[in-house]
Formats: sequence, C-alpha cells, structure tokens
Amino acid sequence: MRYFRAYSFLFQSPNWATNLVFLSICLLIPIIGQIVMAGYLFRVIELLHRRGGDVEVPNFNFNEFLEYLLRGIWPFLADFVLGLLFTVPYLVGYIGILLLWVGVDEQVVSQELAIGVTIVAVAVILILLLLMVVLRYPIVLRCGLQQDFGPGFSFRYVSNFMGLVGGEVLLSLLFLMVSGLVVLSAGLMLCCVGILPATALITAAQYHLFYQLYELYLQRGGEPIPLKPMMPQPSQPSEEIVEEPRTYPE
Repeated sequence: MRYFRAYSFLFQSPNWATNLVFLSICLLIPIIGQIVMAGYLFRVIELLHRRGGDVEVPNFNFNEFLEYLLRGIWPFLADFVLGLLFTVPYLVGYIGILLLWVGVDEQVVSQELAIGVTIVAVAVILILLLLMVVLRYPIVLRCGLQQDFGPGFSFRYVSNFMGLVGGEVLLSLLFLMVSGLVVLSAGLMLCCVGILPATALITAAQYHLFYQLYELYLQRGGEPIPLKPMMPQPSQPSEEIVEEPRTYPE
C-alpha cells in the first residue's frame, strides 16, 4: 500500500487545479454533487485498474455530468443502505437508554443498572459503527466498479475481501482519519476558503485507497469484479484500455 500516493495521484494531471475546483463545486451541490463526484472518481480508479497502474488522471468533464451521475448512483445507494442498517439499531438503543433513564427518574430502575446498560449499549453502537465503516470498503467498491447494487452485498465476496485485505482496510481507515485532520486543518488555515478543496482531496484519496486495496485483493487471489465494457475517453484516445491488466502496483 502506498498511502501517500492516495493524495499525490490527483496532481499527475496538468489540469489538477481545474479538476480539484470541479470536485469542490460538487461538494456545494446537495446529494447530486456527491453522486456525481463518486461517479467521476470511480471512472478514474477503473481506468487506473484497466491500465495496470497510475496514469494521468482523466479530466473532470461537465459534458459527462449525466454519465457521472448514473454511475455514482450505485455506490450512493450502497452507502444509503449501510446507513439505514446502522440507524435502526442506533435508534433502538437510543430509545431504550432514554426509557431506562426515565425509569431511574421515576425510581423504577436502579441508577447502577442504568449506568451499566448504557455503557454496554454505547460500546455495542460503537462496534456496529466501526463494522459499518469497515464493510463500506468492499461493498461500495464493488457497487461502483461493477455499476450494480446487489453483488456488492454478497456475503461470499465481502468475507473473502476482508479475509484477504482486512488488515489493510483498517490501516487505510486509520491513515485517512489522521491525514484527513491534517489536510482539513491546512484548509482551515486559508481563511476557511481551502476547506472545500481539502475535503475534495480527502475524498479523492479515499477512492485511490479503494483502488489500491482492490489491486492488493487481486494479488492475493481475490476474484476480479466484473466490469462493463468501457470505450476510450476522447481526452486520451491513444491509450489502450484493457479489461484486466496483468500487472498491479506494489
């Protein structure tokens, strides 16, 4: 895994500033902007995968806005469903704790019991949250690359992915948390103007980590994700696009 490469790859393009501005603009558009951003970044990591390594990042093209939108729907739906799966036990736990402390106020439940149950419930909620964040990597990755919803939630695929690169998923999350704080702090130092490009840069880094994890998963014997046929992009017509590259980054 090349963690810092996740931040530097975007600057390979001579139009990196323009691409970063467009990604920042996407952050200003509620919901639709995030879907479009996901669609564009999945286009990028699919091209990196097909060409067998880091190449010049394709430019963000507003003429392909609809294509980005249609592609970004799949990972967006995956995120939405994962959020719902977490929200249900969270609400149940929250309401249960609230009723428990109401019982303490009415002297129906002992305070010691309420404290103990609250600690256990909070611990369970935190574990579920961590589980959701970890499982997001293989699920969203497959939904975005395959451009489909159901296959991403395959138990066989998710368990195989986590079994092969689960440790690297956790390290990627830790790296993104720490480095994200640094990048956001740098953005805030620019009179808060840099917060949008900083957030866009962190998002792009996360998707490059998706790409790296997928390549590592394949290296360790993982089953390739089926990809839809992809035509060469007009901006880079001379580059050959292959279905499955034979070489992967170290």
